[in-house]
Amino acid sequence: MNHRKWIFSIIVFALSLRILLFIGIRLNSPKGFLANTDSIQYWQIAENILNHGSFSLNSTPPLLPDHSRTPLYPLFISFLKWLGLNVQGIIFFQILVSAATCLIVILLTYKLRGSWKSAYLVGAIVAFDIPSIVYSNSLLTETVFTFLLTLSILFLVLYFKEPEKISSLLISGVLVGFSILCRPISAFLPLFIVLLIFKFSKIPKVYLFKRASLYLTLCFVVVSPWLVRNQIVFGTPILSTMGYNNILYYRAAGVYAVKQGIPLSKSQDLLGEKVKSEFQGDKELEPIKYKKFEAKLGTSIILENLPTYFRNHILSTFNMLFKPLRSTIDLQLGLSEKGNSLMDWSEKNNSSPMSKLLKSTSTLTIALVFLQLISIVLLWLSVIYGLINFIQKKEHLISSIILLFIVYFCIMSGGAEAYARFRVPKIHFLAIAASVGMIEVFERLKNNRLSQ
Repeated sequence: MNHRKWIFSIIVFALSLRILLFIGIRLNSPKGFLANTDSIQYWQIAENILNHGSFSLNSTPPLLPDHSRTPLYPLFISFLKWLGLNVQGIIFFQILVSAATCLIVILLTYKLRGSWKSAYLVGAIVAFDIPSIVYSNSLLTETVFTFLLTLSILFLVLYFKEPEKISSLLISGVLVGFSILCRPISAFLPLFIVLLIFKFSKIPKVYLFKRASLYLTLCFVVVSPWLVRNQIVFGTPILSTMGYNNILYYRAAGVYAVKQGIPLSKSQDLLGEKVKSEFQGDKELEPIKYKKFEAKLGTSIILENLPTYFRNHILSTFNMLFKPLRSTIDLQLGLSEKGNSLMDWSEKNNSSPMSKLLKSTSTLTIALVFLQLISIVLLWLSVIYGLINFIQKKEHLISSIILLFIVYFCIMSGGAEAYARFRVPKIHFLAIAASVGMIEVFERLKNNRLSQ
């Protein structure tokens, strides 16, 4: 079978799994495409953009401008909606984007390693990844964000391979800028990527600063119209207030929940009331000032309890990297009316993971959870073996890219909000290391068998 047939087979495999879930949701619970609260908010903003020309979360007048969401994904939805697609049509288009990302990661792996065998295996791992399948069927940013991020790294690698083609670097910078407008979590990523440019660009040092500056400038140019909008509307060139929200209602609330021995939801309510009682001003007239006040209170709680914060951060990171996706699947398929993927920081919660799993999870999802557990264990064992192999063979570019993205997103996603959903953009880079580890193990077993 030639390369095109292998790639075609992997893409068909990825599409089949995603469409299978699409059909299941459509038949059992069409509302499952909007099962997440964030999905409803994105849809509302898109409707307001189309119907009223307003970037607002409100469903009734006055349509107050929103400061929490970045614009790319709502614009993506509104454009497809303008073309005549409904929710299900947009989701199906997203599925095509998710399958296209499998193609991109295949090409990225080949450019990094020069091995089609590794590239095919990476594509298969991503195609089979259950969180990637689930969130391609959700009206959420994961699929589009991962597509933009992976494509930007492909062009960055193309630049490293052929530094005379500066257009590849420019395209990478533009794509990272769009990824920032899709999810503000990547706001500081260009600064980390610049470190790769300095390390792996095979050009005279005199040109390095120019190209790094050009890269950062392009990222900024893409993001700047949104910053200008917020300067005009809110009086400050802010990207999003979601970070302020997360500091208080997830990071600080997680700390407060542990210290008080209460559930996270109760901690969030108490801190919300505390902000309302202490804020000197009008929340409606000074929304940014209010969000900054929330962040200030959250920061003070964190700084007063740093050991607890770091403990929570480590647990959250573990949760994100290793814990299977569960309640989202039941919500999508209409097998459950409510679910919670957030970590429960309450010290009084003594329920075992197994009892919680069996108590509130469908048989189908339990089976998928155990399938995920097996695949996650195999993935991480292979990742570790693959990274060791990279270091031994001095493949520093590939190991640096993988470690940079894992470390960056683990730093940025470390609160109670971090769960398997946040693993989706990382799986592509983890799969690259895992593919090498799997192939090395297979080759060693094969050689040992032949030598006997």
